[in-house]
Amino acid sequence: MEIVQDDYIDPFWTNLSTSPVIYVDTVVIIFPSKVDNTPHFTLGLRTFIDSIKYPPIALRAGIEGKVLLNVTIDKAGFQTDVNVKWSSHVIFNQPAISSIEKLKFDPATTNGQPVDCEILIPFSFDLHRKRNAYIDQIIVDKGSCLGTCPSYTITLNADGTALYEGHQYAQKKGKWKASIEKNQFIGLSSLLFAIRFFNLPPRLATEATDFPWVTITVSTEKETKSVSTDYYLPLWEIAALVDYFMERVEWETVGE
Repeated sequence: MEIVQDDYIDPFWTNLSTSPVIYVDTVVIIFPSKVDNTPHFTLGLRTFIDSIKYPPIALRAGIEGKVLLNVTIDKAGFQTDVNVKWSSHVIFNQPAISSIEKLKFDPATTNGQPVDCEILIPFSFDLHRKRNAYIDQIIVDKGSCLGTCPSYTITLNADGTALYEGHQYAQKKGKWKASIEKNQFIGLSSLLFAIRFFNLPPRLATEATDFPWVTITVSTEKETKSVSTDYYLPLWEIAALVDYFMERVEWETVGE
């Protein structure tokens, strides 16, 4: 799995002043783990976005929303499977799905040969999109539960440094450091904006007492915000993506 940002993906911090706006923030490659060339929108990103229609009823009601699609692109560049991974409002699901169903891609390639590729595409349906503040730091804190859930803290910085501190039941104990790719941090930042992290309440909880917790803390030049949850899927999936990246870096211990 890798987060991709290249010439066909707008930078997530782009300032768009027109209204309404439909925006594609980033693309996450799920399978295969490495490709020589990622799937590209054959007609270009701008043409693709212009083909998507903002639902009229959402415009009248002043509703904004986010949709994350899971899409499989075959060797010929056509989608063979489209699913909604998560959505902030069902009214935006069909416009996002319809845009992909009629879309043609240049397929992904490995060793010069076209391959099937599974990707995630986040859509933003915004009435007034403003410039996102640059994210300086992302902290993922996994809490313990009544069982043996591992407890640890991962700190990612925009300069590419990563810090890990293992607590109770964690496979690695103590403090460790590593380096991450810049595009991984950019992609994670973009996903946080895609789920409107800074608009979430500080606590999203069920009535259960034995579920594990995750707290994500994000710092920008303007503010620091933490959100804790024992169930909210978008945050858990971002935390899982951080875990995936961290399993594939070279760690070295940090002396006390």
